[in-house]
Amino acid sequence: MSEISTPSRTQPDPTIDDRPHGTKEAVTRTIAGETVLVPLASPHAPMQNYYLFNKVGSFLWKHLDGTRSRADLSVLVREQFSVPEGQSVEVDIDTFLGKLQARDLLRTDGPAGRVSP
Repeated sequence: MSEISTPSRTQPDPTIDDRPHGTKEAVTRTIAGETVLVPLASPHAPMQNYYLFNKVGSFLWKHLDGTRSRADLSVLVREQFSVPEGQSVEVDIDTFLGKLQARDLLRTDGPAGRVSP
């Protein structure tokens, strides 16, 4: 199992589109506010791996629908989790997106289409 919401910093590719969405090549289940994601097939995220998102990661995954920019995601996280003024969330969001992208779990190539039973 891999946990994507770890504190190490992995930045997304600077050329990434501003409106990312999760891959459609994954199955997700949310249990007690945490999301388990199993990739269906990818050279960087083989099917035998699965990923656990904490509550913030789960919230972000749910909102990675291709209609929101990073700035929009930042506002949503601030509102949902009552983040105090002056505390940055952008670095954490970029880290999460970077880790998704490194594992081929993030798309920016058209409309979202995640499979989620």
